[in-house]
Amino acid sequence: MLRANAKLNGIDNAMFISSKAELATRNVLEQLTVDERRSLVAVVDPPRAGLHNDVIKALRSCLPLKRIIYISCHAPAFVRNAIGFCRPTSKAFEGEPFIPVHAYPMDMFPDTEHCELVVVLERRAVRPQPEPVQVVESQEPEGTFRRKRKEDRQMPDDFSLRNSN
Repeated sequence: MLRANAKLNGIDNAMFISSKAELATRNVLEQLTVDERRSLVAVVDPPRAGLHNDVIKALRSCLPLKRIIYISCHAPAFVRNAIGFCRPTSKAFEGEPFIPVHAYPMDMFPDTEHCELVVVLERRAVRPQPEPVQVVESQEPEGTFRRKRKEDRQMPDDFSLRNSN
């Protein structure tokens, strides 16, 4: 059905696999051509339990993968999976981490409490490092509390109290 629908709509750059994701993901990613790796986007729509940890690790370790579209019917499961996608690189979680850049709640079931969550995660190869913070030594002895004096709380020159009525 999927292949017929794709052919009917002129889609010839998609692959459809019917298998457990934790078994197929790494194999599929390793078989991609150089051209396919250039424009690689993963779209995942896991069951309520979320993605298997092996799938998260396989997606993280696929370095050409720059964007993931995550469709979740259970937001807490996405949060659990996001930890694996966004955590710092380690032996268990190879590859640069992903960052959630957009999140869209989709109310596809009106008059119910259920809501789909669509999140776009992108890999940031080079993250801008924050400016170093300059630490200024305090003249006050440690542990003392000083109230602001009246002269420390000056109002701007153009400030005046006016009756707004």
